[in-house]
Amino acid sequence: MSRLLLKDVLKIYPYTRVSGIFGRKKAREALEREKLNPYTTNEGVVAVQKFNLEVEDGEFIVLLGPSGCGKTTVLRMIAGLEDISSGEIYMDGVLTNDLNPEHRDIAMIFQNYALYSHLTVYDNLAFPLRNLHIPRDEVDRMVLSTADNLNLTHLLGRLPRELSGGERQRVAIGRCIVRNPKIFLMDEPFSNLDAPLRRKLRVVVKNLHKKTGTTFIYVTHDQFEAFSLADRIVVMRDGIIEQTGTPRELYNEPANLYTATLVGSPRMNIFNNAELDYVSNSSNRWTVNVLGNKYPLSESMTRGFSKDLNGAAVTLGIRPVHVQVSSNSDSSAGSGIPAKVLYTEHMGSETHIYMEVNDLEVIAVQPSVNPQYSAFHRGQSVFISFQMQKVHLFDRDTGSRI
Repeated sequence: MSRLLLKDVLKIYPYTRVSGIFGRKKAREALEREKLNPYTTNEGVVAVQKFNLEVEDGEFIVLLGPSGCGKTTVLRMIAGLEDISSGEIYMDGVLTNDLNPEHRDIAMIFQNYALYSHLTVYDNLAFPLRNLHIPRDEVDRMVLSTADNLNLTHLLGRLPRELSGGERQRVAIGRCIVRNPKIFLMDEPFSNLDAPLRRKLRVVVKNLHKKTGTTFIYVTHDQFEAFSLADRIVVMRDGIIEQTGTPRELYNEPANLYTATLVGSPRMNIFNNAELDYVSNSSNRWTVNVLGNKYPLSESMTRGFSKDLNGAAVTLGIRPVHVQVSSNSDSSAGSGIPAKVLYTEHMGSETHIYMEVNDLEVIAVQPSVNPQYSAFHRGQSVFISFQMQKVHLFDRDTGSRI
């Protein structure tokens, strides 16, 4: 177990060098692509920018973001596989910048299985222990214990080519946990597996974390993995942290438009043409004008609002589960907004309804137990309304939460 601190960590990859005769054309093309990156300096391409993160002992942290946002680079710098350009990395208060990977007591699981194809499962598990010159009896005990925890006992005599993808990944996990490292690093370990197997292995990892109490840092672009595993999620974009919080915080209180649209499935509905209005003679003093309708905002949402926001153009977001759909205008919730059904997706317990309002696509998620939702058809005219206590308001220019 270990406590980790990353302080102002920066990583810059130098530009591709163009020299010599052979490969000069390809090198020059690579250099031109690199210079198109919006985050460049005279030194090269900036992969991670002033990254600050504190990980508590035994915490399960997930780095979430799209490809190229710097997640794996952060992981590799923690492991010592990448040198940092500037900044500091501490483990239990000890600066690790100049420590070799083998001296950091960190185990890393990669996207590919990275097993020794000529060794049996037993020997793959025993390999890191033998490198540490642990006595044979102790190696045997530790391997058998790890195999039992991961349900690999019946596979110990097999070679990797005789295993399924899920079994190979369990062996890769076992090879890391067998020596009881201080920190586990996982770089999208299940991306090559099918969905049912990924779900099973997420349970394995979650149980492993609970049993060992070790610090885990997990990289993924899959929000379902992040939400099912993490104590805290670090949302990344272009090498910087956009927001850090629990899954519940990220879903219910996104700090900006980027996090709001990244987290949640289906995606959050976004309306850029909303406008705030301050009404002094109303009990609900603030309203928002969206799609031609005015809706009152709750007092808890507007408590910190300044009168300077009166008439301000804002971006309004609302999750599909908070959009109501009916075949008639619902007078109890105010006049409904006319919409036209584009198509529906029946997802078992839920029905996803995709609609068009003023050339904007609006998504609603409704329970399938209600037969009216499964009866909607393409081209049907419907009315939508919003649960206004669930809306999110963002600054039109910066995208930050208001």
